[in-house]
Amino acid sequence: MGVRITALEFELDSIGTIVRELRMSSSKPTGMELLRALRKVAVDDDRIRLVSHGHRRWWIGSFIASCRREPSFGAAVLSEMERLFSRILRDHDCGVRLASVPYSLKDVVLPCALGDDADRRLATLDGAERTFFAEFIVARLSEEWRVFACPDGAVGIAPDAGPEWDQWTRDVASEFATSTVAQPAGFATFIG
Repeated sequence: MGVRITALEFELDSIGTIVRELRMSSSKPTGMELLRALRKVAVDDDRIRLVSHGHRRWWIGSFIASCRREPSFGAAVLSEMERLFSRILRDHDCGVRLASVPYSLKDVVLPCALGDDADRRLATLDGAERTFFAEFIVARLSEEWRVFACPDGAVGIAPDAGPEWDQWTRDVASEFATSTVAQPAGFATFIG
């Protein structure tokens, strides 16, 4: 099946009930238990939204490669975006080289303690990071001249190169940038 990314956005105060329910079965829920609970609740609760589910990670490599080839912003801005993408990828590759970012449960931005993330699947963005992340993606997608091509590095199963790849990258990036949850919002990704 391959490595895929799931992303959820939620009102920070809305996950208190979910965490309390999880703690009834486990004193400190794991990241995967939290993901399952959030996905289940997102169906009926507009305070929690499934942003993206089941997409492969190669769009990130395509996005970063395009930004590196044709920067329309400062180096520090790209460096910050790469740091956030690296956190989301949790050391999985994406077709371009990204610096490894130290990240552990103590860095997770959630109003609860998690018991374990041994598989290194969970990453979170705080409100300011989420805003920056979304605005950067929207700005790049609005650059009509920008083309998102298959990254030069090795990639796994993905769309055909060419216009299909560009459209796929745009579609997935747009999902990640769209926010419909009231602020302050939490943003969590799970890879695996």
